[in-house]
Amino acid sequence: MREKSDHEKTERHPIPYYSATGELRRISQGGRSRGSSPTKYFFRKLLNIFLFQAAYLCPLNSLRVRFTRWRGVKVGKGVYIGMMCNIDNAYPYEIEIRDYAVLAGNNIVIAHSKPPEYHYGMLPSYTQRIVIGEHVWIGVGVIVLPGTTLSTGCVASAGSVVQGSFEVNSVIRGNPAESILKMREKR
Repeated sequence: MREKSDHEKTERHPIPYYSATGELRRISQGGRSRGSSPTKYFFRKLLNIFLFQAAYLCPLNSLRVRFTRWRGVKVGKGVYIGMMCNIDNAYPYEIEIRDYAVLAGNNIVIAHSKPPEYHYGMLPSYTQRIVIGEHVWIGVGVIVLPGTTLSTGCVASAGSVVQGSFEVNSVIRGNPAESILKMREKR
């Protein structure tokens, strides 16, 4: 019997499906699903959208990182987040970017999967943690999907679609991304 990978061990948290009719109903249901009042949820969501837009377009890395932290993403020291990075708008607290990681720009980091109501029962609706390790370099246009763990020193080449767990100092590329090279340890 094969052992489960780290990706398979990462716990999925189900997201309830709900009807897409009526904005106020969605806010009410969204607040309940996160354990808060609809009013608190609405203002938290509004602040999150403002901080997301500010980080997305800000020309200064220090402010992009600060706005991203304020949204709930766990961001380590010395992190570089390039412009136009789309870091999950609905579940930012499921994402951790560790020390000295680099997101080159135009990246998408998404910690949830929520198919439309039509697909209820056909596809799961869930959140799953993402960990971007220390000294990881994520190239331009990379998409990082739920449940991804990039260990220390990984490099994801431009345009890759990454999901799963990758060993220390792996170079990964493709759609779906695969490890193509293991770099030597730095001396």
